[in-house]
Amino acid sequence: MAVVKSDLEAYHHFLKQYNDDPLQVRQPVKGPLSRAVADMVIIAKALHLGGYDGAIDFLVTPNTKRATMEVSLGNAVIGAQQLATTAIGPGEGQLFFVSAPVTRYGEFHKVIYTTEDREDVLSAESAEDLNATGPGIIGIHWAGDEHVLNDMGISNLRTCATFESMVRMVVAGRARWIPLEASSSPDLCGFMQGTRFVPVPGVKFALPESRHFLVSRQHPAGARVFAALEKGLAKLRKQGFIRHILTASGFFNPKIASWKLLNQDALDQTRQ
Repeated sequence: MAVVKSDLEAYHHFLKQYNDDPLQVRQPVKGPLSRAVADMVIIAKALHLGGYDGAIDFLVTPNTKRATMEVSLGNAVIGAQQLATTAIGPGEGQLFFVSAPVTRYGEFHKVIYTTEDREDVLSAESAEDLNATGPGIIGIHWAGDEHVLNDMGISNLRTCATFESMVRMVVAGRARWIPLEASSSPDLCGFMQGTRFVPVPGVKFALPESRHFLVSRQHPAGARVFAALEKGLAKLRKQGFIRHILTASGFFNPKIASWKLLNQDALDQTRQ
């Protein structure tokens, strides 16, 4: 499994309460976890339910783009994160098996995070307000976010290669805000690199896409892993586990359900 280093560390930390065994993770899920950790648990459980019981080894990568490349080359059989199909480059379709949707179209909602002293950002009520506060920061490969934010009229964006560098940019004041999925903490806040980040209240946006796991067609075990994954994902979906663990991670968060979707009109149009 190709995985970003920080996500693998978080995965192992989360599994300490489950004797380092992802198959022991059941409803209700205990303890805080990130969406990336939830994705890895989903993969492990799906493969088991689908009849594949091989041990999972990890290929550590610096970012998700590199992880996807390792899967395309057959150096890893699967990527650790669910991704939009736009992560597959031109002419690369024959390199991947694409799983059934893990996150369905339009379900991926993001909120805007900033440090608690940025009152101008925290008072934003529209895309125009947000754009006027100063530059936002996104990952260099966050094409979906960039497209949506640009369509919303937000042109003041900067990019970084790693998540850690994005956080540092905001802390240092070189960027004002960062779009992320909602934290699973009770107050939706979180500490990143020792700094408390808080969400801009009442507003969010949706990515007009579904998200999937990518499996390598080049890896010798690719076809077998993909067949088991699809079978297991269907079972987890039926059990309600996928929705449950993604809710536990904050990815599906009832606390932001009523927040204004800044790109609602555009999302409705692309659904038609």
